[in-house]
Amino acid sequence: MSCTITPRKADSVVIIDIVGRVSFQDPHLPDILAELILSGSRSFVINLNGITYIDSYGLRDLVTAYNAVKEAGGKMNLLRPIPNVRKVLDITMKGIFEIFEDEAQAANAVKSQSKSTNQ
Repeated sequence: MSCTITPRKADSVVIIDIVGRVSFQDPHLPDILAELILSGSRSFVINLNGITYIDSYGLRDLVTAYNAVKEAGGKMNLLRPIPNVRKVLDITMKGIFEIFEDEAQAANAVKSQSKSTNQ
């Protein structure tokens, strides 16, 4: 199963829902984020609840996306990874991402982080 990446707006935050297996041949998060950044978005929550598998290329995409958002003066948090994806993130990306279980908390955190960055 390929992955689908669907952005949606929640107030001033873009929630990006990812569903399926995230690997080399799938759509790439950095490409989608680049378009959103060009349109003025700076606050992102990446919903990982629908990801069933992520390989090293998918992890690379998350880091590339994070760096692009940070370079643009924005913030990006992760939301609800399933246990096996959470384990991979904890082992490989500890300290890079803030991970939340509640969408409203993730959105509020990214909004407040973006405000403090832009002041």
